[in-house]
Amino acid sequence: MNKPFRELRIITAGLVASTFALSLMPSAAHACEEVTIAGVQIKGNFKSNGAATTFLSGDPRVNEFFTYELQPGKGKSTTPYVGVNLPSLASGSLPNIGSFEFFVFDYEIPSTSPLADAGLKIYAQTSDGFIHIAPVVSEVEDSNNGFTAQFVDVAYNNFTPLITFHEVVKTINVRYSGSAAGTIFFIAPTIAGSQNTIDGFNFNTVNDTAFNN
Repeated sequence: MNKPFRELRIITAGLVASTFALSLMPSAAHACEEVTIAGVQIKGNFKSNGAATTFLSGDPRVNEFFTYELQPGKGKSTTPYVGVNLPSLASGSLPNIGSFEFFVFDYEIPSTSPLADAGLKIYAQTSDGFIHIAPVVSEVEDSNNGFTAQFVDVAYNNFTPLITFHEVVKTINVRYSGSAAGTIFFIAPTIAGSQNTIDGFNFNTVNDTAFNN
């Protein structure tokens, strides 16, 4: 786990989230360059299944983080209809961070809720075109106002097929197909590589309509 790093990440993200306006908004102060992320809501039978991705300027736990509210659809479809693209489709590939090392973020759920881990997956595409998938195993970060932040730390060697330490990751997305937790709130993403760390993102208020890999 990247515990020493995550405390600074949470502090900077919260401070900047209370400062910037509501267009395309940086969530932290130390990005290597501006990178836009976006919620994902795939066009389809939304009226019948209720799936929705919504940008919010404050999270429910501390009201300091920009967040995407991810509300999964109801029904038996195995296709994830909601999630987050890092970067968004409009922004193209991630900036060159060197060899991919880890990706971290938090999701918030009601403190009495089951975890959402089983419904979350991370998809990464490396520069050779291959798609790599990682499961989510979270741990408690903090609780406040009836909500708990679950910390997710995904390293290069958590993916299948394995991402080797020297590989460059071009795109990452988080897909949520639903769980017993129901609606969750995605906050404070960071991507780290051998050359750069991106811990500040512009949050697009307009959803992408497809995942970026």
